[in-house]
Amino acid sequence: RFCTCMPVHLRLRRGVDSGATLCVHKVSDDGTEQPVGEPKRMPQENAWLWVQDQIRQLAEASPADPGTGILTDSILVVEVHGPLVPNIDLVDLPGLTAVPPDKAAQVSHIINREMRSNARGGRDDVFLLLVPASGDVRPTTNAATRLLAEHNLHDRAIGVFTKADHAADTCTLVTLVQQREAQASELDALGAVRLRAWVATMLKPPDRREYATHNFERLLVQAQAEAEYFRAHARLSVLWESEQAGTRALVPMLQKEYVATLNKTWKPRTMNKICAKMLETHIQRAMIGVPPEFERDKLAREELDRRLGQGAPWAKWREEVLAEVVRDQLVPQIREHLVRVAGQHVVWTGADIDVKLRELGEKLKGLASASAAQVISRWRDGISRLLTARTQLEAVDGSQSTWRIVAACGDLSVRRSEVCRTKAEVLQHLQRHPCIQLADYPQYTSGIMKRYEAELDGASTRFEHELDLLAKHFESSESRWLLLTPIMFVPNGDASSVEVKPSCDVDGLVGTVVALFLRVLLASGKFDRTFEGIHIGEPTDEAVERVKVTEEELTKLREAMGGIRDALAMSEAELGQWSFDLEGDLAKGSVVRVAESTTALPASESGSVVRGDSGVVLGISTGGKIKVDLRTRSEVVELGREEVDRVIVVPMQGHLTKGCFVRAVQHVMQPTEPAQSGAIGIVEEIELGGFAFVRWPGRAPRWQPAVPAELEFLSAEEIEGDLPKGTVVRVAENAPMPAASTTGSCASGDIGVLVGGVGDGEFKVDLCCKGMVVKLKPADFGRVVVVPEQDQLTRGCFVRVAQHVEQPMYPAPSGEFGVVAEIELGGL
Repeated sequence: RFCTCMPVHLRLRRGVDSGATLCVHKVSDDGTEQPVGEPKRMPQENAWLWVQDQIRQLAEASPADPGTGILTDSILVVEVHGPLVPNIDLVDLPGLTAVPPDKAAQVSHIINREMRSNARGGRDDVFLLLVPASGDVRPTTNAATRLLAEHNLHDRAIGVFTKADHAADTCTLVTLVQQREAQASELDALGAVRLRAWVATMLKPPDRREYATHNFERLLVQAQAEAEYFRAHARLSVLWESEQAGTRALVPMLQKEYVATLNKTWKPRTMNKICAKMLETHIQRAMIGVPPEFERDKLAREELDRRLGQGAPWAKWREEVLAEVVRDQLVPQIREHLVRVAGQHVVWTGADIDVKLRELGEKLKGLASASAAQVISRWRDGISRLLTARTQLEAVDGSQSTWRIVAACGDLSVRRSEVCRTKAEVLQHLQRHPCIQLADYPQYTSGIMKRYEAELDGASTRFEHELDLLAKHFESSESRWLLLTPIMFVPNGDASSVEVKPSCDVDGLVGTVVALFLRVLLASGKFDRTFEGIHIGEPTDEAVERVKVTEEELTKLREAMGGIRDALAMSEAELGQWSFDLEGDLAKGSVVRVAESTTALPASESGSVVRGDSGVVLGISTGGKIKVDLRTRSEVVELGREEVDRVIVVPMQGHLTKGCFVRAVQHVMQPTEPAQSGAIGIVEEIELGGFAFVRWPGRAPRWQPAVPAELEFLSAEEIEGDLPKGTVVRVAENAPMPAASTTGSCASGDIGVLVGGVGDGEFKVDLCCKGMVVKLKPADFGRVVVVPEQDQLTRGCFVRVAQHVEQPMYPAPSGEFGVVAEIELGGL
């Protein structure tokens, strides 16, 4: 006999090539897996023997837990690839046991680890509860049943009675499988457990030894033997006929759960990931900056104006550079030199006058020329950096919640957008203001640099000429800044001296030099229209390759979305809900609320819009206002950007679906139709943008944002009796009728849905057929068992009237056919 002593993960993956591999993974308590060695290829015909041999080897080699044989730190991963398998994981766990205690604790440790992994994965696993039909067939005595109860997994579990050929009491087995045919008290006495479905199987292995190495033949023989057994059995044949026996019944159940899981959890998660990735890729494509050829010259001119035109940071930076060099370096140097050679206590001899004047002029020219060269060099470097700066997305204040588009260039960065609160707003801005990366157009940037350098060279030549004239004037006898006074004429001076005392108007000279910088360099070094006529040219090969890669990525994402649409039969309307087509400042489909700070509320057909009204963004009007479909008022209004607040919708938060119950949260209830805090409503529809159409008892249905602050999801848990919310009930024949209402009196046989308890042992029942809510005691109504899966009722399918459940006020002949027009709350 062979027992599972470690988790075995069978991972089916659809692909073109067929094959199977086997690999041992070490697994930590947090579920992290680490393969041990390379996967081994194995033949599918007898792969089960490989799996058993591998487990035996691990059990014999493991020094830990020799008394139990349970391997807690490893899992065996079997991967099967092929074109005919679904993408699904099947996990076989060691069986639960109570003795010995050490083994029980180790198995519980493995199962709890798998449960945590299931929770991290989104809680979309389906569980098979295996109960041997041999011995005590009652599911309540099975250890796995208690595990389901501990983790609240009954609504995600299918029960399987194995070894039906060993059942001692086949009548009990039939009753436990066909639970809906029995009374509740009888099922409780038999230890029944209510799951999504139950099925019985009989998979006795064939006796012939050759089947041990021919896996496919063995499976076929087992399936044939199972079918023959159930068909021929006097009592169990009823299960075969009702498709509740055999693997041929179990497989469709799993298929149904698989498709349901795909639509309920996998599809939203995957589509959200694809849309998020598509949004990121669209942004990447836009940021590459290779627009259509007919737009490039225009966009290049705009980008050049943005970086080097009037009002750009470049203009201010040029002034700051010049001020830094002239004010902080040149002026102090001139002052220092003049004080040293023409200061208060300095005298020149008559013979040195010409030499001193020439030295002063040359020094002045040298200092000013060096400063001018430094300014021009820094300007040239600055414009080169600006021209080649790449436009990129920058997180504001280091956060990942707000972004800004900038041309990053250190102290010369150019902001291309205001703060964007979402990536959708980033893409919207790039769609309005396309990006072009000048760095990827070397012909254009080199042409601009040549012209700019030529202009700077011309300015430098003019500056040197003007500086030369300034120096000559400074040296001349007509200089207005330098005065030479003979000592003999100085009061109390030596009348026989041939020396002179120089004095200089330092402030005047410095002012003239600074004015020369401003007049010649600053006026000439600015960006103007002298660069018109330069053609943008072709982008670099690297940029073209980046465009190709992102376009291919977008194509793959579109194909993936289309594949999901085709595989899950999604309509174009449903597919459109996942789009992020942008027309305004907010993504189309965003849920918004009229801001509390709004002062000028627009008038509407139903009266003035009220602060707190919620709606869905439809787009942007020609006047720049946001068009909002106010679901709470069923009308469209136009609001300014500052008049709306974004409402973050978390679709998976409450698992809201059509027909589920929700509770009102008072502080955000719509003021136009307030619902009492704690009131219980019913979701009738889920709309674009995460809006739920909620019917509140005693009030008209209305749209509300499906957000945690607005609606609280209520699961079908026990309330004040043995009936969960959402149970379909019928007014008993002997019930005292409650008071009349505007829609008429409650009548025996009326069908409704249990809304909740109101105390004193009474329940609120929403009579869907009357549009009213009444209070009844449990004795005044009976449970109507609704099994949605039983006949797979859907809109448009045909049904036959069964007389014993007819409502008296709407009689229809027994056996009459009808067409299902709608599936209502609670299964009506």
